[in-house]
Amino acid sequence: MHVGDREVRTGWDGWVRGDPLSCLRSCRAPAVEVHYDRRTVSRCIPYLLAVALIAMAGCGQSASDPLPSNHDRTTDPDGGGVGHGDDGQDQESGTMADAESGQDGSGDVADGGSDPHVSQGDGRPDPAETWNAPLGIPEPPFGIHERADNACGQMHEVPFSSLADLASLAPGSLVQLPAGDLPSEREVTIGGAGTPCQPIIVRGDPQGTALMADVTVTGSYVIVEDLEVDLSRSSQHNLGVADADHIALRRLEVHGLDIRRNTTVVFVSNSTDVLIWSSHIHDNGDFDSPGEIDVHGIGASMSHRLWVLDNHIHHNRGDGMQFGHRADNTLGDFYVGRNDIHDNGENSVDIKEASRVVISENTLHDEPNGTVVLHDCPIDAALIYNTLADAPYGVSLPSLEPNCDDDQPVSLFVLRNEFQGITGAAIQGWGTGKRYFVAGNRFTNVGTDVAVDPIPAGSEVSTDDAALGAGMDAFEATYRADIRR
Repeated sequence: MHVGDREVRTGWDGWVRGDPLSCLRSCRAPAVEVHYDRRTVSRCIPYLLAVALIAMAGCGQSASDPLPSNHDRTTDPDGGGVGHGDDGQDQESGTMADAESGQDGSGDVADGGSDPHVSQGDGRPDPAETWNAPLGIPEPPFGIHERADNACGQMHEVPFSSLADLASLAPGSLVQLPAGDLPSEREVTIGGAGTPCQPIIVRGDPQGTALMADVTVTGSYVIVEDLEVDLSRSSQHNLGVADADHIALRRLEVHGLDIRRNTTVVFVSNSTDVLIWSSHIHDNGDFDSPGEIDVHGIGASMSHRLWVLDNHIHHNRGDGMQFGHRADNTLGDFYVGRNDIHDNGENSVDIKEASRVVISENTLHDEPNGTVVLHDCPIDAALIYNTLADAPYGVSLPSLEPNCDDDQPVSLFVLRNEFQGITGAAIQGWGTGKRYFVAGNRFTNVGTDVAVDPIPAGSEVSTDDAALGAGMDAFEATYRADIRR
């Protein structure tokens, strides 16, 4: 719901919808979200407090319990329905009851048990209920909240035996890798056919685990977390996600690639619903070699619905991330949020021919060739609520093709950003066949505020807030999200 301008998720929507029994049965997050204004919330507070006390007493849930995973909030994609696994089995049946009791001695991870990886202790965000998506970015359908101890199906601890065994894991597999540098392999594949209620989790030891190899993650509903991927000895030179769906790369460190040719360090291909979260991607590529060598931190091809959130990305020889090179808009729905990206060889973010991109709440700074480029006719790309600092330009909106007239309508948004220490133009753009929505930005110590010429028909461009309302309305119509605050 919305309290003021802030969205708050509530676990009691079953009561609001007139279905209190379902709420008490599930003790899970709602299947739908209900939005309220201040007046409605104030009238309902006593009712909701009473409902919350009754529901928690009936379900045994405390305020400190973890937020249920996303698959409990929506209808199961395989037809099981809300509160069911892939086979449609009721979670209150004997199998799930056994899993939740944790008394069968099988080594299963019981729901509500202890997970040593919940608290990171180093300032990085945890998969906890306090996490909120950046403005204008939808929450990923998989990977933020899912843990071994809150899965809605049985999880099984699988003893580690060899890297080769990670290629085809069963649903519900939980593999704890040993500490230290694992035996060097040319290629390591991690994957299997996980499900929403029985994801596959492969994670490093809390004392540190390093893979000295190329790594490919494939399959469905797979989480890889708490690993160092050292590419200094690899052959193909990347961490890849390929032919996959619902993949989460969490709390990884990827580094050490020393190469003098174009490549991408973390590359997603032919995949959907991929999350790269709370990871550190750094020091890849040879900065001493002359000329342009595109060793990008993150890239993708033939993929849709990719989230890059809360990462630290720096000192990659090319761009911090680049999407859509000669891709003809065959990939899209990319969300880049709340990252710290800096000191790369070219730009922080380079969007070419990719559709429906949102770049929100990032800190982008200290780039030799400018911080952000939106060019080659991306179909709908938005830069909102970011800080861009210490670079030759802030965001460039050029047409490196002759024009964008032959493509679908192109709308570019630059709204509510902070530009600081930009020696040239904070916002620059040229070319035809596009609409610009530029407004509400703030400028400190910049050469030129806005240099967009020509300004095509249908555009709304201002150096102050004059065109902000129109820009916000156009963003909401395009992305179906209200970013006013």
